[in-house]
Amino acid sequence: MFDIDNTLAYTGFNDTDLLGKAPPMKRAVDFAKRWCHFGGVRTEFECFFITARYCTTLKAKATQLWVKENFPVDDYWMRKHVFITGGIGGCKSQGCSVAYKSVLRNWLHAQRNIYWVMSVGDQLTDSAGSQSGVRVKVPNFWFDSSVVPNPQANGGKIHLQADRSFSANAEKECRLKCVIGPDNECINAGMDDDAINKLLG
Repeated sequence: MFDIDNTLAYTGFNDTDLLGKAPPMKRAVDFAKRWCHFGGVRTEFECFFITARYCTTLKAKATQLWVKENFPVDDYWMRKHVFITGGIGGCKSQGCSVAYKSVLRNWLHAQRNIYWVMSVGDQLTDSAGSQSGVRVKVPNFWFDSSVVPNPQANGGKIHLQADRSFSANAEKECRLKCVIGPDNECINAGMDDDAINKLLG
């Protein structure tokens, strides 16, 4: 499994590509092309591209355009291997970032008998949870956590006192956010009534 934003495509500080024209991260794309089976010459692995973008028509079209521009795929391959997980719900965060992609990986394992070898992404939520295989965290030097908070930072919410010193709550404010895999209730919510399939359809 590959994340898209800032893993395969450079979408900058806010993970946004509304036109499908983000520049490819060449080495990551070359790696995927080397190991993934795209329907032509048989290679080692079946690959899936899973993005946490919310599924609006604009973002779905941009995702489709970007994948087609950078990989030798057709519409059939895209329908079976490219997914948007931003609309998955039914999960309790307990104050943490939930790895929603793990809900989809569990569904694909149960419904399509897929066994995950590796999950690659620039955020901890890309690979946390069960059914991830080897977890590969790609460095992201461009991510601005003051725009889109992530688990490696506090989202730019440090409050300094008037003299520019840290407040008494600094330790609490600077604490790293936790990342959790979805619990059984969350996974079951995705599986119930084939909700994931309805979302993907």
